[in-house]
Amino acid sequence: MVNDESIAAAIASASGVKANRYSWTITDAVLIYDDKDVLSYAFGKLSKYRPDGSVTVVDESQRSQDKRVEPNLLAAASPFVYIPEFSGIAFLHVWNQVETKAFIRWFCRIIEHTHNSFFASCEIEPISDLRTFMSRLQSVDQFTEISARVHPPNPLFGRAWKSLREYIERRNADELRVHEKSPEGKGLVTKVVLHVIGILSQNKDQVYQPEEPIDITDAAVLMAADGYGKGKIVGKEGKTTIVIRTSDTQSSFVFDKDPDHTQLYEVAKTMFLDVNSERSMRHGNEETE
Repeated sequence: MVNDESIAAAIASASGVKANRYSWTITDAVLIYDDKDVLSYAFGKLSKYRPDGSVTVVDESQRSQDKRVEPNLLAAASPFVYIPEFSGIAFLHVWNQVETKAFIRWFCRIIEHTHNSFFASCEIEPISDLRTFMSRLQSVDQFTEISARVHPPNPLFGRAWKSLREYIERRNADELRVHEKSPEGKGLVTKVVLHVIGILSQNKDQVYQPEEPIDITDAAVLMAADGYGKGKIVGKEGKTTIVIRTSDTQSSFVFDKDPDHTQLYEVAKTMFLDVNSERSMRHGNEETE
């Protein structure tokens, strides 16, 4: 797996990755360090371009249009900021050009390719908007299938799934997968909705503390919703089958299309801090009550 230093190095000296008509790379990289020489954030633009691009120009003397070759013609760019303190990244969704799935795919490919794919694996998992997630869960009358794939977090962890994190570490596991499916006509027994409501109801004076340990599958879904994996819930709303994925309710905010990197960092950091506060997340070396 890559770490903060290797991600920053790859952003600063990214290789180009070719895909059919377009190629992808990272441009305009800026690395900002604090007074202790620790990386505060890395800024860049995931750039999509045509190696064999062309532009149409007007020839005034002939009163005609001509196409001229323009190598490496930029098609679109998605500004982003990576903040090691949260192992978090915020990026611009560019409609029909650099959408979420495309950003995740090509950013990770570039990071891995820059390290020659030698023991380098990069993944980005979206942080779910818990209120939207809760709203969708509350519409389900009966849960028929719950699954999740999660991996050990670093550096943060959620209080609600602390026991699951410890279990994964105790087993020395790099990944955990769970999958439950109910018999035909019956529903799964789960308290995932109650746990999400409890997490959203907590404040600095009263942290959500379930009366009993959270079941492993429910904990895995909560862990995935916090950005450490993927979760999927299938259920019935009346006679209609609905599918809810943690990746479908990702957190977002509105910002300039061509941002100042300092301002983007400050806004993104505030969002991550709000998420951590809302979910009572802690760093790995912090004791929980």
